[in-house]
Amino acid sequence: MSNHYSAANLKFPGDDARLDFTDLFVFASPDDPDKTVLVADMNPYTTGMSAMPPFLMKSGFHPDGIYRINIDTDGDAQADAAFTFVFSELVDGRQVGTAYFAKIAGGDVTVIDAAPDKVELTKALGFRTFSVSELESAEFTAIKQTGFDAVLDATGSIRAMNASLFHTRSGGSYTLVGVIKGDLVWPDSEVHRRELTIRGSRNATKADFDHVMDSIRRGLVPTDRLATHATDMDKVIDDLPRWVHARDGLIKAIITV
Repeated sequence: MSNHYSAANLKFPGDDARLDFTDLFVFASPDDPDKTVLVADMNPYTTGMSAMPPFLMKSGFHPDGIYRINIDTDGDAQADAAFTFVFSELVDGRQVGTAYFAKIAGGDVTVIDAAPDKVELTKALGFRTFSVSELESAEFTAIKQTGFDAVLDATGSIRAMNASLFHTRSGGSYTLVGVIKGDLVWPDSEVHRRELTIRGSRNATKADFDHVMDSIRRGLVPTDRLATHATDMDKVIDDLPRWVHARDGLIKAIITV
């Protein structure tokens, strides 16, 4: 089966190449004829086939997508077996800026990140940092205890945003800094049992901007270490697609206008 968007007026599902199921190959295993091999292709990451500008297109799998292969073994057009796959989103490093302003506010900050390079970067910046693989460790458990007073999620990953709430202690607050397309779902019993305060923050008021600029002027934010990448309006259309793939070491990218 093949589903290629090769005509000028066709678009990817939801205008997102990550949701494009392009090919499915089914064949007997060359090593064991009693077994069947399935190979699926998704996300061609092409340009010019969609209304979405190329520099906004993303590699990888969609974190809100459910990739499913149904298997019909008796010819009745009904699924007798199925393989379902879901994926988390790539971490983009926005936790670092959020962590600095939590520290400026007087917080004892702990950072959790899924990307190994971001874990090392935040440690180098002086933050207590754990990878997601360390969340069951004795060290993290000792720090978390019954939960953190305040949890700020800046991942932009729907899976992380649905899970981070459980790091909050009873009576604590949960702030969503990252923004997603999709639904956040939490057990009502957990929200009520913990008596949580849940808020969304875009840091978009004049007071927010004044606070950020004042913190930078006072030297509380090491912009020289956070601004790891820079470009201008002439180069941005080439640089942004490259940084989508080459994210190692990327914290903040500055566009000079």
